[in-house]
Amino acid sequence: MTGVLRKVVDVREDEVAALAWAVLGAFCLLCGWFVIRPLRDEMGIAGSVRALPWLMWATFGVTLLGVWAYSLAAARVPRRKLVAIVDRFFLANLLVFFALLQLWFQREWVARAFFVWTTVFNLFVVSVFWSVVSDVFRPEQGRRLFGCVAAGAATRNTRNGSGGVTMSITRRRFLHATAAAGALPLLTRCAGAMGAGAGADAKGGKKLRLLILGGTKYLGPELVNEAQARGHVLTLFNRGKTNPQLFPDLEKLHGDRNGDLKSLEGRSWDAVLDTSGYVPKQVAASAGLLSKRVAQYVFISTISVYPDGMKPGSDETAAVQTVPDPTSEDVQKHYGGLKALCEAAAEAAMPGRVTNVRPGLIVGPGDPTDRFTYWPVRISRGGDVLAPGSGEDPAQLIDVRDLASWVITAVERKHVGVFNALGPAKKMTMREMLEGCRRGVGSDARLVWADAKVLEKNEVSPWMDMPVWTGGDAGFASISNARAVAAGMTFRPIDATAKDTLAWFKTQPPERRAKLRAGVTPEREEKVLQALRAPAQAAG
Repeated sequence: MTGVLRKVVDVREDEVAALAWAVLGAFCLLCGWFVIRPLRDEMGIAGSVRALPWLMWATFGVTLLGVWAYSLAAARVPRRKLVAIVDRFFLANLLVFFALLQLWFQREWVARAFFVWTTVFNLFVVSVFWSVVSDVFRPEQGRRLFGCVAAGAATRNTRNGSGGVTMSITRRRFLHATAAAGALPLLTRCAGAMGAGAGADAKGGKKLRLLILGGTKYLGPELVNEAQARGHVLTLFNRGKTNPQLFPDLEKLHGDRNGDLKSLEGRSWDAVLDTSGYVPKQVAASAGLLSKRVAQYVFISTISVYPDGMKPGSDETAAVQTVPDPTSEDVQKHYGGLKALCEAAAEAAMPGRVTNVRPGLIVGPGDPTDRFTYWPVRISRGGDVLAPGSGEDPAQLIDVRDLASWVITAVERKHVGVFNALGPAKKMTMREMLEGCRRGVGSDARLVWADAKVLEKNEVSPWMDMPVWTGGDAGFASISNARAVAAGMTFRPIDATAKDTLAWFKTQPPERRAKLRAGVTPEREEKVLQALRAPAQAAG
């Protein structure tokens, strides 16, 4: 069933359940409306049609009052709580109408009040449903999936035309209709509850004040873009040297992680996103200074904190690297160990309020390393493409946009602790990754797989010559991401990442495109390909 759906709709495997709930919600939403609308119309003319103009004016007035009250509440109450309040309010309304109609079923004023209430109820239930669904799915997901959600509503619409039917009002039919209406807010809450499973953006309806330490290079701008898209208020702290032209409308505080944090003194934020801490001294200083004026500290660490030779499936509880001299600041030599000490420094300054994010290989548009970019660029050129191993070796990476999205979600949901941030959700082989790249860039290139021993003999190394491939260190490409996935992390298809990465690369200056910063050179690749072809040519 899932396979059939994915052929019709551009939906990822981890989105299927959320999409199904949203479609069902939209379908039932319209079902309920088409059940109660004929009753509303008949009640509206109870007594005389001359009352209709006044009913319309009353509906207009109550709607204005309701919108004002809802806007007031939305500005002060987190979205998740507000949805629950709206649900309970309308369910309480249904109970009130039930009681009134038990006592005064034939009274015109009850019928007319129900007419006004039903119209306003429909407006708010539909609005709340779509606001929740827009929270559940990111903008990119919405562009792909909202048409399908809307089709769920349209299915009910076409099933019963305009919904206009001839009905006589009886107490039983009224109770059936109000029961259907009562299900609508419950379905809205169902849509909200599915957010975690869909990896949704749980905005919570509250604008957060976020401080980003860095913010102008690769992951930083993606964090800014994602946070701005969700309506949060941002401040950047950096030296003002890297891409200073970015984000001219944001507040920028200048200083230096190595001793100049004066511009942060006396300020407060809801959370800090540290993308530029490399030695524990830096993190201890910033986290210590802000510990009493921020609620959460998000530190962008790395899976390099783990030592070589990890067991496949290792999770966040695995041992991390140590540094012989904790005061060392030799980042090139002790990169992973120093990052581990940075994590500890943040936790020491703000115990229980730190989110240590350990990304794997971060890829996608803007990647300055080309450690994934090599593949979509090379495959787009066509011909025989040298590929490492048998194709069954594991591969892990994360699109920079998916990482940024989840980091902001982690702040909104106040996730703390350690999270391995790498994908995809299920095991991916090198063959699956490269085939995805081929589909994404629309190439007819042929992948030529070379045994690890052949590559070693020709001095073609894992990782830098054959990006993403870890060679014999399978454990380092099989790290558990279950905790992050359970906390809402989602991943776009590798096809989409490859397509977008190639499109970005093509916009770069000629000198940048002239030579990739990772990957085997064309000359060395051709030499290995010739060696692989030689036996077949000799046999021919």
